Amino acid sequence: MAILYTWNCSEVEAYPELDGHNNVIHTVYYMIQGVEDGKHHEILGQVQLDTSSLDNFVEIEDLTSNDLTDFVRDTLGLDMVDGLEAEIAKELHKESNSFVIP
Repeated sequence: MAILYTWNCSEVEAYPELDGHNNVIHTVYYMIQGVEDGKHHEILGQVQLDTSSLDNFVEIEDLTSNDLTDFVRDTLGLDMVDGLEAEIAKELHKESNSFVIP
């Protein structure tokens, strides 16, 4: 069975005001959970968003969890995303290969 990865990126920190915009998100907290065969493992982290240019600013109330996930994944980069998911897979497989000796 394949591992199902779920990203949750709903917790943020924001500047109350920056360059004429209100509630400018600067930090997004994420949780990546991998589930396989009833077992799960998760990784928590955070990313700092680049707020040096607000040319494409979106109001916080118009952002979805999927938008935040895209920001996080783009900020981390493909190699880091793959590495985090590989770490989850490693932990899931380690758990599935362990057993209790009575």
